[in-house]
Amino acid sequence: MKNFILIIIAFLCAFRTIAVESWTIKASMPAARTACAAVAIDSFIYVMGGVDTMSTGLNTMIAYNVYTDAWTIKAPMATIRNDFFATVVNGKIYAIGGYNGATGALNIVEEYNPATDTWTTKSPMPTARSLFSGAAVGTKIYVAGGWPGSFATTECYDVVTNTWSTKTPLPMGKLQLNSGAAMGSKFYLISGKNYANTEFYDSCLVYHPSTDAWSYAPNPPFGRFAGSATYIQSRIYYMGGGQGYFAIPNFDNNNYLDSATNTWMTALACPGKRSYALAVAAKNNKIYLIGGADSAGLPVRWNHEYTPDLPTPSTRLNEDQTAEVSGFTLFPNPCTNHFNIILAGKSSEKILVDIYNTNGQLISRQQARNTNGISIDVSGLTVGYYSAIVTNDLGSHYRSFIVNR
Repeated sequence: MKNFILIIIAFLCAFRTIAVESWTIKASMPAARTACAAVAIDSFIYVMGGVDTMSTGLNTMIAYNVYTDAWTIKAPMATIRNDFFATVVNGKIYAIGGYNGATGALNIVEEYNPATDTWTTKSPMPTARSLFSGAAVGTKIYVAGGWPGSFATTECYDVVTNTWSTKTPLPMGKLQLNSGAAMGSKFYLISGKNYANTEFYDSCLVYHPSTDAWSYAPNPPFGRFAGSATYIQSRIYYMGGGQGYFAIPNFDNNNYLDSATNTWMTALACPGKRSYALAVAAKNNKIYLIGGADSAGLPVRWNHEYTPDLPTPSTRLNEDQTAEVSGFTLFPNPCTNHFNIILAGKSSEKILVDIYNTNGQLISRQQARNTNGISIDVSGLTVGYYSAIVTNDLGSHYRSFIVNR
């Protein structure tokens, strides 16, 4: 049965099209913010923290559904912070460090569980810092650089053990930077600046977790700060940014590092010059550039969707149906009357599948046996967006799905 499913998936994957590179205006954030953080989980992009138009620090979080083009309010962080780093590991968000106007640089780490809409405080980062970069590789999060001080420090957080360790420091005196992404099993750290705003780095450093060593990748086209990096389909895109105090003047440049050729290329310019915006690759194979500051340094509400010129799944494979997310594979997605689940790793035979609507209400609970795959009946659900939480003896795993007849 499982082999048959994999054959069908391979057949469908053969039908692929080349996307036409473009930008599209999407629903703006409810309010302007900059110096915030954003990550993607399933159908949602979560935007948290930052500062508003009055330079007031924020701890609030909102979520954007890339399929409904709508924003919703989520539980706030316990900590007001801006210029911090956030990433996703095993379906949970980790907000790390940053700056708070009352206390200065932070070492606070918080974990967000989308299934319960709750935050939990985790082990603090050894070095309090803001304006730094990071990336998740496997179940570990690597962070480097930052403010205040000439931080070359590299540190690693293990989400499984909730512990920190010190790694090989940066090979150059980078100070302030906020543009990093993981590609494969490596952490790419792009551009940055010094404390005096007099030097803007055009370097691209690569951290190798397997050897705890740094190397150099090809330099990006020019040095800048406060751009945003994200990974999608063998490329790291680096969007926006600027030079000078508060990254002004800022730019609309959109460049990417192609892993196939190991070279930087130019992509379609961003719609509007800005810095401190968030570039986030979503499950629909689009990149969203959200918020940030305009050419006057003022926070904006902008939300622009970028379609890269890459081979993308056809509509029959919408939302990456074969991708394993947070412990299980759910396919097809969108689904009609049933969807199928294959769990990662070993687990007990008895599986509990809870289905929630967009208001967080439990509307279905089904028990199943984990054999070669699990078929879940959703014929009684109306067309719309839902979340599935699968629970076994290894824990609970979360994913969004769509019913579309």
